Amino acid sequence: MTGFEQLDALWKLKILNDLKNKFGTMTTSCICCFEDYLVKCSEEINVYAKLTPATDYAWVITDKFNRQYSGTFTTDVDGFWVIPITDLPAGLLTEFSGGFSLQVYNDPATCSPVKFLIAQETDCIMFTIRAGTREKNNLGCEF
Repeated sequence: MTGFEQLDALWKLKILNDLKNKFGTMTTSCICCFEDYLVKCSEEINVYAKLTPATDYAWVITDKFNRQYSGTFTTDVDGFWVIPITDLPAGLLTEFSGGFSLQVYNDPATCSPVKFLIAQETDCIMFTIRAGTREKNNLGCEF
C-alpha cells in the first residue's frame, strides 16, 4: 500500500469514527419490494400477496413515468386478490411498458401502504411485462 493509499484509508476511518461519535451506531433496515413479472395477461392479474381475508383495500399501480392507476378490491377467504385488466387503460401492460410498482392501501386516501406477505413481509411489488406465448397472470405464488 502506498503512502497515499494509507492516508486515504486513515482519512476514511476518521470520517467513519466522527460519524459514529456524532450519531451513535447506525443500523439500516429496508423493506424491499418483491420482484416478479407477468406474461400475456388478458383478463386479470391474480395477486398472491396475503392480506386480511374478506377485507376491502385499494391498489395503486405506478408506471415508469410515475403515472398512477388505482382501483379497489376485496380479498378472498385466503387473503389473496385480483386486479381486472379492464380496470387499467388498454395497452398499458406490454413488454415495452417498462417497470411497474404495485402498492396496497386501506383506502385511497391513506398515505402509507399496507404491508403484506409475499415470500417476505413487504409493502410493494415491482413487476415487468415479458414477451412470449406463455400465459403468466399472477404476481407471487399461491401458497
